[in-house]
Formats: sequence, structure tokens, C-alpha cells
Amino acid sequence: MSKRNRLDRQKNLEKEKALHELNSKASEKFMKKEPLPILLIKIVMLASFLYSGFFYGGVTVVGVYTGAMTVTEKGALTLGSANAMLAGILIMLLGLMLAFLKKYIISFLASVGGALIYLYVAYERVIKFASGRVSASGDVNPQTKYMLWYYPIAVFAAGSFVLLTVSVIMKIKKKRRLREMRDNAPVKSIVED
Repeated sequence: MSKRNRLDRQKNLEKEKALHELNSKASEKFMKKEPLPILLIKIVMLASFLYSGFFYGGVTVVGVYTGAMTVTEKGALTLGSANAMLAGILIMLLGLMLAFLKKYIISFLASVGGALIYLYVAYERVIKFASGRVSASGDVNPQTKYMLWYYPIAVFAAGSFVLLTVSVIMKIKKKRRLREMRDNAPVKSIVED
């Protein structure tokens, strides 16, 4: 094997090694283990979003788009309120993805904003409307059923707030620890110079 071939192979090996180290550092940062309580909060957020936001919110939006839930009486769902509910669901989905990517501040803003839009439409257009009606099964107060469908999204927003609080506390502790290490670091003596 010629010297040129050996140098080329060594150069390629060094490039591969550097690329592998770069990829491992990036994946290590992304896959950094989280404490179990944080992971549980994220799972509860995911479950409440899937139950209330994705399923029941999705059923409501699809029902309005297909015409199955459009009622012409005052306070009923309209196409505009369905669009607002869909926007709230998509914003909450963005907040959930950001929470799993550990961007807790932006996630909190998106989660709470989407949840407020979603809950406003659910309360104003569905629950208030149902409070004056009798359901097909004879329930005099069917709004409690609707509350159980739509209000669990508040758990989603609360979970986002807890994640934000924990991340802020952890950042403050980290800054204090770094400041302590800097303040207590050994200093070069001025007498020795």
C-alpha cells in the first residue's frame, strides 16, 4: 500500500470519527435522561390531550365540518367556532411537541394559549348550549357529560405550568451552583508574583 493511500485512509477515518463524535454529542444532548416525575407529567399531558383535545375536540370539529353538529339556534357551533377550536387543538399539539423537546417556556405559552381558545369555544358554544336542553337519553343536565369531555384539557395546561416552574427552578439552581463554583475557585496569589 502506498503512502498516499495510507494517508487518504487515515484522513477518511479521522473524518468519520469526528462526524461520529458530533452525532453522538447531539443525540446525547437530545436523549438526556429526565427525572421520572417530569416524564410522568408529560405522559399525563399527552393522555389528557389525546382524550379531550384530539378525540372529543376532533369529533366536534369533524361534526361541524360534515354538518352533523351544526345547529342554527343561538349559541350553537358554527363553522367559525369549529375553526377556532381546531386552531386551539393545533396550538396545543405544538405545545406538546415543544414540551417533549424540552422547550418549556415556549411550550407553556402555546399550551395555555391553545387550551384557552379550546376551552372558550367548548364552554361558549357547546356546554352553555347543552345547559338548556334535554338530551336524547332523557338527561335533564347533559352539560356535565360535555364538561367531562372538554375540561380535562385543563390538566394539560396545568402540566405545562408545572414543567415551566420546574425548569425555571432548575435553571436558577444551576446558575447559583455555577456562581458558587466561580466564587469559591482557587485564586492565584498576588504575593508569589
